[in-house]
Amino acid sequence: VQEYVSTDVGQVLAYDQGSVVSEIVISDSYTIADINVRLSITHPEPREIQVFLQSPDGRSIELFNQVPNLGVTGQDFRDTILDDDPEEIGGAVVPINSSEAVPPFTGRYAPMTPLSQFNSGDVAGTWRLIVQDNVAVQIVNEGTIIEDSTTGTLDAWSMEVERIAPNSGEFLVNTSTAGNQIFSSIDMNRLGEYTIAWSGYGDQPGQEDE
Repeated sequence: VQEYVSTDVGQVLAYDQGSVVSEIVISDSYTIADINVRLSITHPEPREIQVFLQSPDGRSIELFNQVPNLGVTGQDFRDTILDDDPEEIGGAVVPINSSEAVPPFTGRYAPMTPLSQFNSGDVAGTWRLIVQDNVAVQIVNEGTIIEDSTTGTLDAWSMEVERIAPNSGEFLVNTSTAGNQIFSSIDMNRLGEYTIAWSGYGDQPGQEDE
């Protein structure tokens, strides 16, 4: 699993400032097997926050919106991991919009839209986290807006990506399966370079190794 950490963080989240777009640029190129998103957001009213992840090809999915459920108190998203692969932790992942999910949402939660929609695509390119404060809770004095009273901050986010291993090749090391092929061995170093060695003998035509 490879982790890519955004340095494009620290932006203020406020209703009157529109969407915050933060990027991760990935130069690696390989096929995606699984993606998780880890993020931290400081905000006194988490229900105001809506978050999307956009892939390099322009596809966007909604990670969450209007969480926690009404009536649940608390603030912030602190080291929240969005993960829709229950096999990674040995069981079901709690949906982030369920009654069991409460601020500061520390730990693993299933996003509202599956991240698996990005599986089988290429990881290379610019990934964008799009964060919006959708509610204007403002202090008003005689009809004049003084301030948006619920600003927050995008503190950190990263992507954990698992790759699909490239297809391995098959090859024939001898032209017969009859007779005896003995002392076979495969040795591979950390760079993926390998050596195959074997020896064999046969006492009938067609049993010779080539």
